Amino acid sequence: KEMWMDDGNMVLAAKDVVFRVHRSQLARQSAVFHNMCDSLPCNAERYEGVPVVHLGESPEDVLQLLRGIYENPYVYILF
Repeated sequence: KEMWMDDGNMVLAAKDVVFRVHRSQLARQSAVFHNMCDSLPCNAERYEGVPVVHLGESPEDVLQLLRGIYENPYVYILF
């Protein structure tokens, strides 16, 4: 799967598509993800043992965002 990191520690869910990613990578690149990662409750829904964050964006949009974060790790996303 694209954007499925076996060692990822968070799952992003966009409709019926899931992406397993690294919290630290997202938090480093985005203030929104940083705040989201800091506020994950201990009893958050889990998928394969890691917390799930449900997003309202389309899977295609999330994939493009993740490509930008993972393929250009020195770009800071301001949202």
